[in-house]
Amino acid sequence: MKSIHINALLMIITLVATSCGADAYIKKGEKNLALGEYFDAANNFKQAYTRTPAKDKAARGHISTKLALCYDKMNASQKAVGAYQNVLRFGLADANTHLLLGRQLLKTGAYKAAETQFKIALDSLPGNKLANEGLISAQQAAQAKSEGSHYIVKRMDAFNSHRADYSPMYFGDDHNKLYFSSTRNEAKGDALSGITGAKPADIFVSERDDKGKWSKPEPVQGGLNTEYDEGACTFSPDQRTMYFTQCTTDPNYPRYAQVMTSARSDAAWAKATKLDISKDTLSSFAHPAVSPDGQWLYFVSDMPGGQGGQDLWRIRLTTNGLGEMENLGETINTAGNECFPTFRPNGDLYFSSDGHVGLGGLDVYVARQNTDQRWTIEHLGFPLNSNGDDFGLTFEGPYNRGFFSSNRGDARGWDHIYAFEYPEIVQSIKGWVYEQDGYELPAAQVFMVGNDGTNLKLNVLADGSFKQVVKPGVEYVMLATCKGYLNHKEELAVKPSETSHEYVLQFPLASITAPVLSDTLRPNTTYSFYFDDVIVDNNEDNPLEGFSYLISTGGQIDSMQLAGRVIDALTFEPVEGLIVGAYPATDINDSTLRKRPFPFVSKTNKLGFFTMRGLPNSTYKVFATKDNDANYQYSDRSEGLAFSRESFQTTLRDSMRTDTIRIDSIVRRDTLHRDSLVTYPFTYYFPRDIALRYSVAKVQQYGLERHSRPDSLICRLEFLAEPKKLPRLRSLDKPTAPAESLYWATTKGKVVDLWLRDKVLLARDSVRFALTYEKTDSLLRLQEKTDTLVFIKPQVRAKKHDKTHEAEKSPLQITLTGASGAFAGTPSDSLYVTASRPLATLPSSAIRLEIQEDSLYKPQDFTIVQDSLDHLRYTLRFPRAYGKSYRARIDSAAVRDIYGAARDSVAFTQQIQKEDEFGQLTITLQGIRSHALVQLIDKSDAVLQQFYGHEVKADTTQKAQPTAASAEGDKVLAELLSKQAPQAAKADSLPEAKTPVESCQVSFHDLKPGEYFVRLIVDTDDNAAFTPGDYPDRAPEEVYYYPQEISIKKGFTSEERWDIRTQSPLGSKPDALRKVKPDEAKKKREDKNIEYYKRWGRKRR
Repeated sequence: MKSIHINALLMIITLVATSCGADAYIKKGEKNLALGEYFDAANNFKQAYTRTPAKDKAARGHISTKLALCYDKMNASQKAVGAYQNVLRFGLADANTHLLLGRQLLKTGAYKAAETQFKIALDSLPGNKLANEGLISAQQAAQAKSEGSHYIVKRMDAFNSHRADYSPMYFGDDHNKLYFSSTRNEAKGDALSGITGAKPADIFVSERDDKGKWSKPEPVQGGLNTEYDEGACTFSPDQRTMYFTQCTTDPNYPRYAQVMTSARSDAAWAKATKLDISKDTLSSFAHPAVSPDGQWLYFVSDMPGGQGGQDLWRIRLTTNGLGEMENLGETINTAGNECFPTFRPNGDLYFSSDGHVGLGGLDVYVARQNTDQRWTIEHLGFPLNSNGDDFGLTFEGPYNRGFFSSNRGDARGWDHIYAFEYPEIVQSIKGWVYEQDGYELPAAQVFMVGNDGTNLKLNVLADGSFKQVVKPGVEYVMLATCKGYLNHKEELAVKPSETSHEYVLQFPLASITAPVLSDTLRPNTTYSFYFDDVIVDNNEDNPLEGFSYLISTGGQIDSMQLAGRVIDALTFEPVEGLIVGAYPATDINDSTLRKRPFPFVSKTNKLGFFTMRGLPNSTYKVFATKDNDANYQYSDRSEGLAFSRESFQTTLRDSMRTDTIRIDSIVRRDTLHRDSLVTYPFTYYFPRDIALRYSVAKVQQYGLERHSRPDSLICRLEFLAEPKKLPRLRSLDKPTAPAESLYWATTKGKVVDLWLRDKVLLARDSVRFALTYEKTDSLLRLQEKTDTLVFIKPQVRAKKHDKTHEAEKSPLQITLTGASGAFAGTPSDSLYVTASRPLATLPSSAIRLEIQEDSLYKPQDFTIVQDSLDHLRYTLRFPRAYGKSYRARIDSAAVRDIYGAARDSVAFTQQIQKEDEFGQLTITLQGIRSHALVQLIDKSDAVLQQFYGHEVKADTTQKAQPTAASAEGDKVLAELLSKQAPQAAKADSLPEAKTPVESCQVSFHDLKPGEYFVRLIVDTDDNAAFTPGDYPDRAPEEVYYYPQEISIKKGFTSEERWDIRTQSPLGSKPDALRKVKPDEAKKKREDKNIEYYKRWGRKRR
């Protein structure tokens, strides 16, 4: 009996001692946890767990909850799963426990088990965003892995150690130097981190030699690394500043991350200083990334004002310090964690997140901004992403390859560095700007112009280099400039290639202080210096217009001239700033323009006039072009060209010229000035009236520009030109299904939208189509091409509404509209039905169309015609009568879209004006029979209406003959007629004059009162539009302007006769239409002498 009591006492003592020991470890663990020392906290909680009796399930359950949190933060997913399952086993689980367990199961790849936990969590937390996203991830991850992507991933053991190695970053444009963070043994300090159980991370660097081998990583030199954690570094565009994250330790204060900066001095980095992003001392700021333009610093923070967890933010970098700060918004940020931002040189933002739909853990996403500055994101798929944590990308220049970090397959949760590559063809330029003596010029700038419209200013790096992606089939001109140096130009024509290629260009600049001797003048040649109107007098600033100066390297100066004017081929407006060039007619063929610069040049002034001086006496072909690349020749169709089929022979004629001049009276002071006629010898040079019509040939490029999926319903195709028909598509996900069951296609402009209607495709995160379309190759030939396109569903988050009771608007919007412009309110008006989404059907019974008769509305018959390309637009066709009112109405729920959504009622009223409110116009054109496209235009040259003229029968003038009745009973008149008979007979013997043939006629009906103008285009290709010239095959189509303004009055019909051959076309445009008027274009001259003499005269008196 005594022994029993002793044993019981010993058991009680043991239990008390065990309980006290567990409490001590729990207190230590909680202190570690409060400081963010998760490794130390986990060890203490584990000791507490083993010291807690197995029967005390509640205590063990609470400790398991804390253990699970620590393992979660340490990325020890397997241990975290075990701890959370203990919480469930001990009966202490709540909805949040199931949510957290599901997220950890995702990271281990146990997708089915994760799906179960998310469903349980959603039962108690309906609408929880993390649970919803997690459930979708668990359901789709396995399929996403099986589909894969084109990424190639390889582990890089050259950088990896037996500890954590992460966040690789190229040193700017130096892709032979890689920085990254590591907790390897070579890191500073001897103490182990309370967070990870390893040494605090330092920043290391490795360099690649000429053979492509990476050196052993070494700690960064200088005062950058400390005994604290340093990691996730990035660089400013000039590579002079490093931004990185540092986590300090304090035994009594939580560990908050902060962004640090370090300046580079030679090869070493200086001691880091804190970047004060905010005065908030209770939030972390980490993972900095500088935008490619250097204007924004992106970073990660858990400060208030975000979406939850860690969010991506950005703050503006200015010359005066930090500027405004903003959150990147709910499209990118979630209730989970978004971190490790980085940029590709083209501006695409890459980041990692565990809050979006993915494969588990941190997955990598790319975010791009649309033209309206809205973000769209894309998941990069497997194998770049895995069920582990994948983050910290760095890119090798413009190429989609580089390095990233991941803890995939590591049971301890330690990160390692991997290489990745996405096969794509990238062509780029690498240039070097330096003095001729060999020193780099980092202060230089490079201007880059391409014949595709490219116009860039490129910055030169510290080593004198620059890099830029180029497009195949484009010709570029690059000009390097630097203060104190002469410019240097290089040209490059990028050819299509099946492999990536880097063009290397050299830009040696000569100093302007160093003598540069270069004699490029040709012997026995006349050179003309053209000053235009830049020379002005000192007193009144009046220009010396059209001044040029001639020199010759031979024994004589060539003195012949060509002069004329260049106007726009369609509008007849003068074209200023064109280079006018001339070739001897005997030296030119069809290819000369693109191969040889103009031997003789001039330039057009504000009125389009030019004078080319210093020519040898010869016959010339004359051209004018914009010369965008300043090479004095016609290089590309985009420069436009004015030309004439005629050859021009230079001649001269000596004569006399009389001018009126004003002579200021300096000697005689009785008058202020006199006007005098002066006659003097003058030489006239011919030709002096060359007329050239300038136009830019239409070079239509066909092909696919981009594809996207703006929302879950639409797959969008954007083409380079408006498609003439819908493209052919074949679904790769359901290849045997008919197209009409999969999608509904519509076209608007250059955009083709495919509205998905198949439920399986709608549910998929990505859909694939094979697209067959026409594409223009480098020789401008149309060829059929087939591409495989993948459309990724964007992650669209529900918007928050302040008013919960507000009724949700229908996604289907329907509008009823009429025609705009000249046809509005006329019997030629239109009535359109436009839907925002595809309609299942639009029967005539869904629309009520009525006509007003007296005060009542009666039904009006109509037909519905769907647009052949824009399938969202329908036209209601019905006859309209003058003075009538029509109203159309679509009742609520009368039509539905293909997804079942209905629209509220919509109505529209259309009023047709009375007939006497309009005027009519009939124009009879003489001198043209066919291809007469007659345009009615307003004062801005905008086309209101246009019709082809129809041929009319010829008509001749009939002579008036006096009738017998007119002379009957009047003897005096009869006598006069008898005397005039011989003369009349003589007149009758001459050929009878006839009027010009009235070749064609056109009528414009129902015109609103006002002033109009008329233009004629001889539309030889019958395309209902003006066709510009294309040398040497086609001249611009002929254009004529009716020389008078036409006034239309209500209730009247105007009839006009227009003989297009009676006046020069170039001078026929009415002054009211001209944008550049001669009097306004000339500078007003000042005569300050007049004011001087007036003041002098007042003093005399």
